[in-house]
Amino acid sequence: MPKLTIAVVVSLLVGFAIAALYIDVPESIQPVATGLEPNTKFDERLRALETAINVERQARQLLEEEIFSLYAELESLDVVRQAFEVQQSAIVRGETGDAIAEARRRQRSDRPSEAEQRLARLTGAGFSAASASWVVRRESELQMVVLRNQYDSMRTGEPMNPMNPGLNMNAMLREELGDVQYEMYLQAGGRSTAVGIGSVFESSPAQTAGLRPGDEITHYDGVRVFSSYDLTRQAMQGNEGERVVVSFMRDGIAMQIVMPRGPLGVSTRGRR
Repeated sequence: MPKLTIAVVVSLLVGFAIAALYIDVPESIQPVATGLEPNTKFDERLRALETAINVERQARQLLEEEIFSLYAELESLDVVRQAFEVQQSAIVRGETGDAIAEARRRQRSDRPSEAEQRLARLTGAGFSAASASWVVRRESELQMVVLRNQYDSMRTGEPMNPMNPGLNMNAMLREELGDVQYEMYLQAGGRSTAVGIGSVFESSPAQTAGLRPGDEITHYDGVRVFSSYDLTRQAMQGNEGERVVVSFMRDGIAMQIVMPRGPLGVSTRGRR
């Protein structure tokens, strides 16, 4: 499964980037002998640690989201299971090796290829045949773009920012497809089209505003959000603390709340 392998490599590279954030503390927050009071140095180092922890938490949630998105790729494992069942059935019937091979050949010829299944899911979600073929090809091209950008960052020694769109295939594909077709694309893969809340942190803006586990955020400040990546990027826009409207679904009912821009204080969850 090439796509699955690439996704795992991407996740590992992002993990290395997160580790680099802990190691490469900017010079501006390194303790220096400039006569600063000990408390001032401590506060600066504490703020640096809090920033690193927040970045790590966001990146971890993004990686978890990518893992859930890979569930659709794992459908190809059914091929192995079906082949095994055919072989076992043949053995029970006492068939020879040639007969088993012939049964497996017939099974492969009768079953659509992975590419054909992918195209069928996209057309079933509303894409034309031509558009579906373009999406499949573009997925592969953008995955290569991500790998190239990661390679360039590592060559230059620059920490990889997990919020950089150039390191996120889905973000680039959404930009090219537009929100309507991108939602169709997610549905074709059996992926969530909203940001599900797994838990709400104590004393967080989300708890104060009234968000609950199980709520699914669809818009942040009027912008459609499909993933934790989208939600985090929107929260980082504008001025921190300004009031924004957050739209979400609760038990099938559309609702809205107003809360300050910035970290919500929730853990997100994916779904198939």
